[in-house]
Amino acid sequence: MNKILRYAQDDNVILTVFLIKLALMGLRRGDSQRKFHSGQADDIPGLHRNQWPLTHRKKSNLMTKNIWFTQATLEQLNQSSKTLIGHLGMEFTEIGDDHVTARMPVDARTHQPYGLLHGGASLALAETLGSTGAGLSVDPDRYYVVGIEINANHVRGVKDGWVTGVARAIHRGRTTHIWEIKITDDAGKLVCISRLTVAILEKNSAG
Repeated sequence: MNKILRYAQDDNVILTVFLIKLALMGLRRGDSQRKFHSGQADDIPGLHRNQWPLTHRKKSNLMTKNIWFTQATLEQLNQSSKTLIGHLGMEFTEIGDDHVTARMPVDARTHQPYGLLHGGASLALAETLGSTGAGLSVDPDRYYVVGIEINANHVRGVKDGWVTGVARAIHRGRTTHIWEIKITDDAGKLVCISRLTVAILEKNSAG
């Protein structure tokens, strides 16, 4: 009888320890979640930065890297009034750390015969943005950039107003860049998505 009681007491001790461990695990989990949301994930043992939630990574020191070699101004980018850029009424509106933004009017200059934005005008805006981004991100004393391939999907027609394009690099290699350009209308709806491949050429290279 005494043995049975002792075994029962031992089982109670084991059960009590087990429940305490569960409670502590729950507290630690809850504390970790609070640290995630309060920006204190560095304090969570064994948690690598790559395991942080995306929302926390944006708050960490892993901020968007400035990719520009040349720190141009909007005024400088908008000096191309006598080129295709000016003829189609394009205007650069933003230079972010990793993207370039410009807008283009949808009017008689950029219409096709049915009164909609011409697909070629969208491609002109896309190549302008992608080439500009590539050009700003390399050393202009050593390299120049040329577009070698562009493709696009036109997903929505536009009759008037403005369209805005945003270009971001999805690959920046030693000899080629690939830039993705998203073009939206005044309501923020996607009009066209394009991808531009750019060759990075040395200025002293032949041909």
